[in-house]
Amino acid sequence: MTPQRIEFSLVRGREQESNFPRPYPANKEIPDWFKSMPAENEADGGSVRTIKNCLPFLEAMACGYVIPVVADITLSLDHAGEFRGQSSYASIVQMHLPNQVPGAPFANRLIVKILNPWLIRTPPGYSTLFLPLLNRFELPLFPLAGLVETDIFYREVNFPAILRMAPGTSLALPRGTPLVQVIPIKRDEFQSEFVPPDIEKFNAMDLATRESPENYNFYKNNFWRKKSYR
Repeated sequence: MTPQRIEFSLVRGREQESNFPRPYPANKEIPDWFKSMPAENEADGGSVRTIKNCLPFLEAMACGYVIPVVADITLSLDHAGEFRGQSSYASIVQMHLPNQVPGAPFANRLIVKILNPWLIRTPPGYSTLFLPLLNRFELPLFPLAGLVETDIFYREVNFPAILRMAPGTSLALPRGTPLVQVIPIKRDEFQSEFVPPDIEKFNAMDLATRESPENYNFYKNNFWRKKSYR
Protein backbone atom coordinates (compact mmCIF):
# COMPACT_ATOMS: atom_id res chain seq x y z
CA MET A 1 0.00 0.00 0.00
CA THR A 2 1.40 3.40 -0.96
CA PRO A 3 1.34 5.72 2.06
CA GLN A 4 -0.48 9.02 1.80
CA ARG A 5 1.67 12.12 2.16
CA ILE A 6 1.18 14.98 4.60
CA GLU A 7 3.51 17.96 4.14
CA PHE A 8 4.74 20.48 6.73
CA SER A 9 6.39 23.62 5.35
CA LEU A 10 7.49 27.05 6.53
CA VAL A 11 6.66 30.25 4.69
CA ARG A 12 7.17 32.74 7.49
CA GLY A 13 10.10 32.27 9.85
CA ARG A 14 12.19 30.31 7.36
CA GLU A 15 15.29 31.97 8.78
CA GLN A 16 14.49 30.13 12.02
CA GLU A 17 13.80 26.77 10.40
CA SER A 18 16.88 25.10 11.88
CA ASN A 19 15.77 26.27 15.36
CA PHE A 20 12.08 25.45 15.10
CA PRO A 21 11.20 21.99 16.42
CA ARG A 22 9.41 20.16 13.63
CA PRO A 23 6.05 18.39 13.81
CA TYR A 24 6.49 14.68 14.50
CA PRO A 25 4.41 11.48 14.75
CA ALA A 26 2.25 11.44 17.87
CA ASN A 27 3.45 7.93 18.73
CA LYS A 28 6.70 9.57 19.83
CA GLU A 29 4.84 11.62 22.44
CA ILE A 30 3.42 8.92 24.73
CA PRO A 31 3.57 10.54 28.20
CA ASP A 32 5.79 9.21 30.97
CA TRP A 33 2.83 8.72 33.31
CA PHE A 34 1.36 6.22 30.85
CA LYS A 35 4.66 4.44 30.24
CA SER A 36 5.28 4.03 33.98
CA MET A 37 1.72 2.91 34.80
CA PRO A 38 1.58 -0.74 35.90
CA ALA A 39 -0.48 -3.16 33.83
CA GLU A 40 -2.28 -4.28 37.00
CA ASN A 41 -3.15 -2.56 40.26
CA GLU A 42 -4.58 -3.64 43.61
CA ALA A 43 -8.33 -3.32 44.09
CA ASP A 44 -10.60 -4.72 46.82
CA GLY A 45 -8.08 -7.30 47.97
CA GLY A 46 -7.39 -8.48 44.44
CA SER A 47 -6.10 -6.91 41.28
CA VAL A 48 -7.55 -5.02 38.36
CA ARG A 49 -6.13 -4.40 34.92
CA THR A 50 -5.33 -0.74 34.34
CA ILE A 51 -6.02 1.49 31.37
CA LYS A 52 -2.55 0.62 30.12
CA ASN A 53 -4.19 -2.48 28.63
CA CYS A 54 -6.75 -0.41 26.70
CA LEU A 55 -5.50 -0.28 23.13
CA PRO A 56 -8.06 2.31 21.94
CA PHE A 57 -6.93 4.70 24.71
CA LEU A 58 -3.31 4.35 23.65
CA GLU A 59 -4.08 4.57 19.94
CA ALA A 60 -5.89 7.87 20.42
CA MET A 61 -2.71 9.34 21.92
CA ALA A 62 -0.56 7.85 19.14
CA CYS A 63 -2.75 8.93 16.21
CA GLY A 64 -1.56 11.55 13.73
CA TYR A 65 1.13 14.13 14.44
CA VAL A 66 2.10 16.60 17.15
CA ILE A 67 2.90 20.25 16.52
CA PRO A 68 5.11 21.59 19.33
CA VAL A 69 5.58 25.14 20.56
CA VAL A 70 8.22 26.65 18.26
CA ALA A 71 9.77 29.06 20.82
CA ASP A 72 10.02 29.58 24.57
CA ILE A 73 6.78 31.11 25.85
CA THR A 74 5.96 32.65 29.24
CA LEU A 75 2.32 33.25 30.17
CA SER A 76 1.49 35.35 33.23
CA LEU A 77 -1.76 36.21 34.98
CA ASP A 78 -1.57 38.81 37.75
CA HIS A 79 -3.87 38.93 40.77
CA ALA A 80 -6.20 41.34 38.97
CA GLY A 81 -6.57 38.91 36.08
CA GLU A 82 -4.39 40.89 33.67
CA PHE A 83 -2.74 38.60 31.14
CA ARG A 84 0.69 38.92 29.60
CA GLY A 85 2.33 36.62 27.08
CA GLN A 86 5.96 36.72 26.00
CA SER A 87 7.92 34.59 23.57
CA SER A 88 11.52 34.25 22.47
CA TYR A 89 10.57 34.52 18.80
CA ALA A 90 8.44 37.35 17.38
CA SER A 91 4.98 37.77 18.87
CA ILE A 92 3.50 34.30 18.67
CA VAL A 93 1.16 34.78 21.65
CA GLN A 94 -2.04 36.75 21.09
CA MET A 95 -5.45 36.91 22.73
CA HIS A 96 -9.04 36.29 21.74
CA LEU A 97 -11.62 38.65 23.23
CA PRO A 98 -14.46 37.26 25.38
CA ASN A 99 -16.78 39.09 22.96
CA GLN A 100 -15.82 36.50 20.34
CA VAL A 101 -17.40 33.61 22.27
CA PRO A 102 -20.60 35.07 23.82
CA GLY A 103 -22.64 32.42 25.59
CA ALA A 104 -19.99 29.72 25.25
CA PRO A 105 -19.31 27.71 28.43
CA PHE A 106 -15.71 28.97 28.30
CA ALA A 107 -16.63 32.63 27.71
CA ASN A 108 -15.29 33.58 31.14
CA ARG A 109 -11.95 31.87 30.56
CA LEU A 110 -8.89 33.42 28.99
CA ILE A 111 -8.39 32.30 25.41
CA VAL A 112 -4.90 32.77 24.06
CA LYS A 113 -3.92 32.28 20.43
CA ILE A 114 -0.61 30.62 19.66
CA LEU A 115 0.56 31.47 16.17
CA ASN A 116 1.66 28.48 14.13
CA PRO A 117 4.31 28.96 11.42
CA TRP A 118 3.76 25.56 9.81
CA LEU A 119 1.80 25.15 6.60
CA ILE A 120 0.08 21.79 6.30
CA ARG A 121 -0.87 20.20 2.98
CA THR A 122 -2.79 16.94 2.71
CA PRO A 123 -3.67 14.84 -0.37
CA PRO A 124 -6.79 15.73 -2.37
CA GLY A 125 -9.92 14.84 -0.43
CA TYR A 126 -8.19 14.89 2.97
CA SER A 127 -8.84 17.45 5.72
CA THR A 128 -6.92 17.90 8.98
CA LEU A 129 -8.51 17.68 12.41
CA PHE A 130 -6.73 19.89 14.96
CA LEU A 131 -7.19 18.74 18.56
CA PRO A 132 -5.82 19.13 22.06
CA LEU A 133 -3.45 16.25 22.74
CA LEU A 134 -5.83 13.35 23.30
CA ASN A 135 -6.05 11.90 26.82
CA ARG A 136 -3.52 14.50 28.01
CA PHE A 137 -5.51 16.46 30.60
CA GLU A 138 -2.42 17.52 32.55
CA LEU A 139 -1.35 20.09 29.96
CA PRO A 140 -1.94 23.75 30.96
CA LEU A 141 -3.25 24.88 27.58
CA PHE A 142 -6.39 23.31 26.12
CA PRO A 143 -6.50 24.04 22.36
CA LEU A 144 -9.92 24.34 20.79
CA ALA A 145 -10.62 21.73 18.12
CA GLY A 146 -11.01 22.62 14.46
CA LEU A 147 -11.34 20.88 11.10
CA VAL A 148 -9.64 22.48 8.08
CA GLU A 149 -9.59 21.52 4.38
CA THR A 150 -5.80 21.50 4.22
CA ASP A 151 -5.75 20.04 0.71
CA ILE A 152 -7.01 23.34 -0.73
CA PHE A 153 -6.55 25.93 2.05
CA TYR A 154 -2.83 26.67 1.91
CA ARG A 155 -2.35 29.01 4.85
CA GLU A 156 -1.16 28.66 8.42
CA VAL A 157 -3.74 27.44 10.94
CA ASN A 158 -3.29 29.11 14.33
CA PHE A 159 -4.28 27.62 17.65
CA PRO A 160 -6.74 29.27 20.06
CA ALA A 161 -6.47 27.63 23.46
CA ILE A 162 -8.17 27.95 26.83
CA LEU A 163 -5.63 28.97 29.44
CA ARG A 164 -5.98 27.05 32.70
CA MET A 165 -4.11 29.26 35.16
CA ALA A 166 -4.92 30.75 38.55
CA PRO A 167 -4.55 34.53 39.09
CA GLY A 168 -1.13 35.47 40.41
CA THR A 169 0.68 32.66 38.60
CA SER A 170 2.89 32.31 35.55
CA LEU A 171 3.61 29.45 33.23
CA ALA A 172 6.73 28.72 31.17
CA LEU A 173 6.33 26.61 28.04
CA PRO A 174 9.77 25.69 26.72
CA ARG A 175 10.39 25.42 23.00
CA GLY A 176 9.31 21.95 21.92
CA THR A 177 6.42 21.60 24.40
CA PRO A 178 3.75 19.48 22.67
CA LEU A 179 0.78 21.69 21.85
CA VAL A 180 -1.63 20.32 19.24
CA GLN A 181 -2.42 16.92 17.75
CA VAL A 182 -3.26 16.87 14.03
CA ILE A 183 -4.99 13.97 12.33
CA PRO A 184 -5.55 13.76 8.57
CA ILE A 185 -9.10 12.64 7.78
CA LYS A 186 -10.53 11.57 4.43
CA ARG A 187 -13.65 13.51 3.52
CA ASP A 188 -16.66 11.42 2.61
CA GLU A 189 -20.43 11.50 2.64
CA PHE A 190 -22.32 9.62 5.33
CA GLN A 191 -26.00 9.01 5.87
CA SER A 192 -27.25 7.78 9.21
CA GLU A 193 -29.87 5.05 9.55
CA PHE A 194 -31.52 3.26 12.43
CA VAL A 195 -31.63 -0.43 11.61
CA PRO A 196 -32.30 -3.68 13.50
CA PRO A 197 -29.14 -5.21 14.99
CA ASP A 198 -27.53 -8.30 13.52
CA ILE A 199 -28.26 -10.43 16.58
CA GLU A 200 -26.56 -13.54 15.19
CA LYS A 201 -23.31 -11.65 14.59
CA PHE A 202 -23.51 -9.89 17.94
CA ASN A 203 -24.10 -13.13 19.87
CA ALA A 204 -21.25 -14.87 18.04
CA MET A 205 -18.89 -12.01 18.86
CA ASP A 206 -20.05 -11.89 22.47
CA LEU A 207 -19.51 -15.64 22.87
CA ALA A 208 -16.07 -15.53 21.23
CA THR A 209 -15.04 -12.68 23.52
CA ARG A 210 -16.12 -14.45 26.69
CA GLU A 211 -14.60 -17.79 25.68
CA SER A 212 -11.25 -16.36 24.61
CA PRO A 213 -8.50 -17.53 27.03
CA GLU A 214 -7.08 -13.99 26.90
CA ASN A 215 -10.25 -12.05 26.45
CA TYR A 216 -8.56 -8.77 27.51
CA ASN A 217 -6.50 -9.06 24.31
CA PHE A 218 -9.38 -10.28 22.15
CA TYR A 219 -9.82 -6.96 20.35
CA LYS A 220 -6.09 -6.48 19.78
CA ASN A 221 -5.48 -10.02 18.55
CA ASN A 222 -8.47 -10.24 16.21
CA PHE A 223 -9.57 -6.80 15.07
CA TRP A 224 -6.87 -4.20 15.57
CA ARG A 225 -5.16 -2.95 12.42
CA LYS A 226 -1.77 -1.32 12.44
CA LYS A 227 -1.66 2.38 11.54
CA SER A 228 1.48 4.13 10.39
CA TYR A 229 2.48 7.75 10.86
CA ARG A 230 6.03 8.63 9.89
